[in-house]
Amino acid sequence: MRKLFVLAGFCIFGAVEVQADPEMFSKTIVKVGAQGAGSYFSLEGGLIAPCKWDVIYFSGSNYQSLILAAKMAGKKLSRVVYTVDANGFCNLALAEVE
Repeated sequence: MRKLFVLAGFCIFGAVEVQADPEMFSKTIVKVGAQGAGSYFSLEGGLIAPCKWDVIYFSGSNYQSLILAAKMAGKKLSRVVYTVDANGFCNLALAEVE
């Protein structure tokens, strides 16, 4: 009987799809801004997961340096990963410059 419950639980929970964080490649930064203690940017062509105001928020000098350097040099972000919170705000999780 215990094996049956384990098997049933595996079938139920094994079928649940895990939503991965949105990941995009080779994107150009359109605009960069600041609001309060944080900053944000938008990407050419929009985002693959809906975000409030179609921007990705970030904080920290490491992200700020990378985003501003890419924007000023006209370089694309080779990879961008972000999370979407319950309120629809998007937060940067990973960024790479070409």
